[in-house]
Amino acid sequence: MLEKMSVRKPFTVLVGVILILILGVVAFMNTSTDLMPNMNLPYALVMTTNIGAAPEEMETQVTQPIERRMATITGIDTEIYEAATIDGASRIQRIWRITLPMLQNTVVLMTLLSVGGIFHGDFAMVYAFIGDNSVLFRTTDVIDTYVFRALRTSNNMGMPAAVGLYQSLIGFVLVVATNTMVKKINPESAIF
Repeated sequence: MLEKMSVRKPFTVLVGVILILILGVVAFMNTSTDLMPNMNLPYALVMTTNIGAAPEEMETQVTQPIERRMATITGIDTEIYEAATIDGASRIQRIWRITLPMLQNTVVLMTLLSVGGIFHGDFAMVYAFIGDNSVLFRTTDVIDTYVFRALRTSNNMGMPAAVGLYQSLIGFVLVVATNTMVKKINPESAIF
């Protein structure tokens, strides 16, 4: 129907498209700053839980080491860079001799944290694109969307729950295995 009207009345369609474009620009220009806030510097919140552990124990043994490693790059003393510059170190030498060794613990921590989520897909993006379109399941389905869809559509909760549990267990095993390898190479960089 829209195709026939477009062929019969092309100027009406052109005016409609121009009107939509103008209204879009006007709506964008009148959008208040509440919808597009001014972003400040990002921050990281480290929250750790361990049922049964004393708060002081969690603070000293878990939270503080994680916070220290997360703040490494801002914690590199600028005097070290200045001393290396005075000694004649080039920018590449400062990167290899100062920045990378000081970032080693942070890189190891971020690797350990990301290895645990290696089997997790971007659920929101994938589900926004495929939704419940069964034609695309074979090529675009990830474990997270499968579990969500199976929990919504089937009466059997056992299979999706088992798949989700298996996914989490594999992630945990990968974190423990990676941490064991890190502990063998450099014990100070390991999480536990």
